[in-house]
Amino acid sequence: MAEITLIAMEWLPRALLRAQLEEQGHVARGFADLNEVLAPLEIGLLAPRLIILDTSGQGLDPPTLARLRRAAGAAPLLIVSGPFDAVGLDFTALGFHHVLRRPVCIRQIVDRAEELLAQSGE
Repeated sequence: MAEITLIAMEWLPRALLRAQLEEQGHVARGFADLNEVLAPLEIGLLAPRLIILDTSGQGLDPPTLARLRRAAGAAPLLIVSGPFDAVGLDFTALGFHHVLRRPVCIRQIVDRAEELLAQSGE
C-alpha cells in the first residue's frame, strides 16, 4: 500500500482516479490545485510515494514545475498532459520522464502508477 498524491483540477476525473487507486489498495489524497500541494510537500507535511499531476487547467510554468520536482524528492512524478500543455512545456527537459498524453483512460493511469511504484520498490 502506497500513499499517492493526486492533483487534478476537474473533480470527476480526480474522484474516479482516486477511487480506482484506493480499490488497488493505495491511500490516495486528492487535490484540485498544485499550489495546495507545494508548500506541504516542501516542509514535509506530505510525503507521498508517488505524485500524479493532471496538467489540465493548472496554468503551469517551468519555475513551478521545477519547484514541484524538487519538493517531490525521490517520489516519482506521473504527468498526465493534454495537447496544449505539451506544446507549451517540454516536460522531459524539465526532468519529468513519466508523461501520459491525452487521450488516456483511468486504467492506463493506474497501470502506469503501479509500474512506477514497483520500480521504486513499493
